[in-house]
Amino acid sequence: MRYDPIAGPNLSTLTPEENAVLRAEHDTPVAGQVGGSHYLSLPIQPRVFAMTNRWDSDSFSILKYLTRYPDKAGIEDVKKGKHFAVMRREFRPAPIPFRDGDITMTRYIGENELSRMVGNALLCLDAWVRCENDDQRDRFSCATIRDIDTILDWLESNA
Repeated sequence: MRYDPIAGPNLSTLTPEENAVLRAEHDTPVAGQVGGSHYLSLPIQPRVFAMTNRWDSDSFSILKYLTRYPDKAGIEDVKKGKHFAVMRREFRPAPIPFRDGDITMTRYIGENELSRMVGNALLCLDAWVRCENDDQRDRFSCATIRDIDTILDWLESNA
């Protein structure tokens, strides 16, 4: 793997092993974390996914909170994720079409070993972010919020 100190690595093409080597050898910003360690074990961190895929801040926040909830603040993180989903729905940002070099959501879910419930919500979120048809985008926004509610219901019933 070649590391360009000016351009940095193309993080979307790294395997989990290459990602670990990059973190260890080059002391990149994703190698450390202030205020916890809940992202350090993730082969693909939410910020890397969101920046590589050009996601808006609300979508990044939803991704971040749903990814980290088991290792950080639990139900509070899922509630924050839902809050950002509701705000994103109101703001209605432009769609972001998939391009070569983007990290797929399926890869993100699989490599980070996220639960089926979180995976379902994130797949709906990804479709919502990328969909160019307004009617379908509305359906994906509702599906994302519904799937987050399913996570909340499950957490509350298992508390």
